[in-house]
Amino acid sequence: IRARDSMEYVYFLLVTALDDSEHALAGIAAGVDDCLVKPVRPFDLKLRLMVAERVTELHRRLAERQRGLERTNVDLAATARQDPLTGLGNRLRMNEDLEIFKSRRDRYHEPFGVALFDIDHFKSLNDAAGHQAGDKALQRVANVVRRQLRLADQAYRYGGEELLVVLPAGVRR
Repeated sequence: IRARDSMEYVYFLLVTALDDSEHALAGIAAGVDDCLVKPVRPFDLKLRLMVAERVTELHRRLAERQRGLERTNVDLAATARQDPLTGLGNRLRMNEDLEIFKSRRDRYHEPFGVALFDIDHFKSLNDAAGHQAGDKALQRVANVVRRQLRLADQAYRYGGEELLVVLPAGVRR
């Protein structure tokens, strides 16, 4: 059981004067964690509280680990959609975003344009200066494109030396 607006586990201990097993089973079935029958011996109460502390600590650590995994999943999802060299969106992200742009066009009549950039003589640069020089050139071109984008525009690495930009119509700088 979680406390409202929290990942904190609340341990419930039912203390009852009814000394029948059906009552205890009904309490457990309803969500309590443990049962004690009155009169309660101090030793039994202390024992149950030690168990409760252990269980709530395990739940706290589990919730903390779960939050960490959720953050990692968000980071991985973003990384899976980003070209590692240019930092622009990759083909997966481009395909997902194009579906959104098309959906907005169809539903809200929001037109958009697409520009495809191909870097001329890129193969010659790679052959003459090496792939590291080609990578740097591609990064610089991607940075220039990124700086020119409006907030609603999106840029992607389409292919080796090709960049694609989606430009929603009617958007101002």
